[in-house]
Amino acid sequence: MDLMLAFMATVAGEDAAGKVQFSAEYYPSGVRYGGYEGHAQAPAYLGPPL
Repeated sequence: MDLMLAFMATVAGEDAAGKVQFSAEYYPSGVRYGGYEGHAQAPAYLGPPL
């Protein structure tokens, strides 16, 4: 999943990867794409950006 998000960020842009990451609520690597951690519906465990 981490590799696919990195690939999407490279090919389609950070925002596209961020949308997928946000929808999947997948944040184990500490890398956050697109800045969706500040979104109102973001999971509370994200806290402030790293």
